[in-house]
Amino acid sequence: MKVLFYSIGLLVFTCGVSAQNESTVNQNGTNDAVVYQLGNENDSDVNQNGLGNFGGVIQLGASNVLTLDQIGDGNDGGMAQIGNNNSATLSQLEDANSNNSVQLGNRNFSIAEQTGDGNIGILLQLGNRHDSESYQFGNLNSSTVFQIGVFNESNGNQEGDLNRLNTTQNGLRNFSEVNQEGDGNQSDVAQNGTNNVSTVWQGYIGNNNRSMVSQFGMQNYNYSFQKGNENISDSSQDGFDNYSWVGQWGNRNDSFVNQSGNNNASDVFQGRTNGDDHVSLVTQTGNSNTSYVYQNLYGNYSRVEQIGNNNTARVRQNYTGGQ
Repeated sequence: MKVLFYSIGLLVFTCGVSAQNESTVNQNGTNDAVVYQLGNENDSDVNQNGLGNFGGVIQLGASNVLTLDQIGDGNDGGMAQIGNNNSATLSQLEDANSNNSVQLGNRNFSIAEQTGDGNIGILLQLGNRHDSESYQFGNLNSSTVFQIGVFNESNGNQEGDLNRLNTTQNGLRNFSEVNQEGDGNQSDVAQNGTNNVSTVWQGYIGNNNRSMVSQFGMQNYNYSFQKGNENISDSSQDGFDNYSWVGQWGNRNDSFVNQSGNNNASDVFQGRTNGDDHVSLVTQTGNSNTSYVYQNLYGNYSRVEQIGNNNTARVRQNYTGGQ
C-alpha cells in the first residue's frame, strides 16, 4: 500500500497542490503517514499511536473531510476520496488490522471501526450519496462492501472471531443491514435494482451460520434471522415487490427460498420453540403466490413449489421426522 500512495503522490504533485487544504498529523511512536490533497477546502486528520502503523490519505476535489485514528502496532489504513463533500472516518485499535476505503463521487459517507487483531475492511463506493457503516469487534474478521449508483446504504456489525461479511449493491436506494455475533459466521448480500431491502441477523453467540441473499429488481424485501449454530439461509428474489422472511432457531437448520415474479411472499419458521435439523425448500414462480412453512421439534422436511399466479401453500409440522 505504501508504494501505491507514494506513486499517486508523485502524480498529484506533478499536477500542482492547492494551499487551501488543511491536514493535521499526530504520531507517537515509530509510524508512517502520507497525505496528499489536491483541490479546495479539503480537511484530514491522522492520529497514530504505537509502532509500525501506516496511514495513507488521498483527497482530490473540494470540501472532503477525513479522519484516521490508529492505536496499536502494525495497523494499515488507506483512505481515498475523489470528488466533493465526501466524509470518511476510520478507527483501528489493537494490532495488525487493515482497512482500505475508496469513495469516488459526491456526498458519500463512511464510518469504519475495527477493534481487535487481524481484522480486514474493504470499501468501494462509486457514485453519489452512498452511506456505509462497518463495525468489527474481535479477531480475524473481514468486511467487504461495494456500492455503485446513488443513495445506497450498507450497515455491518460483527462481534467475535473469523466472521465474514460481503455486501454488493448496485442501483438506487438499496439498503442492507448485517449483524453477526459469534465465531465463523458468514453473510453474503447482493442487490441490484431500486429500493431493495435486506436485513440479516445471525449468531447471537452462535457459530458457523451462513446467510446468502440475492435480490434483483425493485422493492424486494428480505429478513433473515438465525440463532444457534451451523444454520443456512439462502434467499433469492427476482422481480418486483417480493417478500421473504426466514427465522431459524437451534442448530443445523436449512432454508432455501427462490422467488421469481412479482408480489410473491414466503414465510419460513424453523425450530422456533425447540428443535434442530429442519429443512425447508420454497420455490415460487409467477405472481402473487404465498407460502407459509412452520416446522418445530426435530428433523422435519418441507418442499413447496408453486408455478403460476395466486397460489397459496401452508405447511405446519410440529413433530419429529415429518415430511
